[in-house]
Formats: sequence, structure tokens, C-alpha cells
Amino acid sequence: MADSASPRERLEILGGFADALPDPSLLLDRRSLVVNRNAAAAREFPEVVEGGMLTAMLRHPVLSGAIEAARRSGETQTVELHRTVPNE
Repeated sequence: MADSASPRERLEILGGFADALPDPSLLLDRRSLVVNRNAAAAREFPEVVEGGMLTAMLRHPVLSGAIEAARRSGETQTVELHRTVPNE
């Protein structure tokens, strides 16, 4: 079924899967534009919005490197992000 699906239908299928995940999940297109973010990603990374370029909104060299490696190899990359939160 997914093989005959249009790009829009594929995005809906993948977006539905990502939306069901408890951990933050971002789906990117080939230009690194965010095409879907689940609720956990919206809470964890409020500055990342759908339609925006991920590398401009979330500047993290390891993340950028993983995105490029995935593009080159076609293989899944996993990155653990640690953010500094100001304390008062």
C-alpha cells in the first residue's frame, strides 16, 4: 500500500507514526525542512516549527553531522541532544 501512495499520503502515514511516539520525533525533507513534529518534540523544542529549516532553528553540530551522514549513506542516524537550561 505504501509503495503506491502519493508523497502526501506517505507523509500522512509517517506523520501518524511519529505522532504516536512518546519521544520527540521530527520528520525532515531533503532540504532539512521540518515536515512533521510530534507533541513531544513541540514541548522539548518549541523553537522548531513545521516548515522551518531545522539547522537554522536548532543549531547543534552533532545533529547537523548526523543529518548529512544519513543523506550520504541512506542509513539511520541517532543523536542524543543535551541542552543547557538556565537556572535562577
